[in-house]
Amino acid sequence: MPDIAAVRKRALDAIDRRRDALIALSLAIHAKPELAYEEREAALRLTEFLEGDGFKVKRGYCGLETAYRGDAKGKGDGPRVAILTEYDALADLGHGCGHNLIAMIGTA
Repeated sequence: MPDIAAVRKRALDAIDRRRDALIALSLAIHAKPELAYEEREAALRLTEFLEGDGFKVKRGYCGLETAYRGDAKGKGDGPRVAILTEYDALADLGHGCGHNLIAMIGTA
């Protein structure tokens, strides 16, 4: 079983190193709100970010044009994690529900 404190520290350090890029990602999604199933720019930005981090990305996941799945291969047989995010906006409100932040946090 991994040392949870060490895993947590590694995760937080990785997030801190990418802080500026993550904030820029969130702001870019916020600047161009897209309604559900139309969030092409957000999906492109998120998938490119993940690919830049070494994830293997499958676009158009489950038959949805703007859905994707990103997989990263771990070093062992340890625990697996699934992270789901939202990145759509609301009509007339944009990202009033903070989905740009949810997307950034899930991508971190």
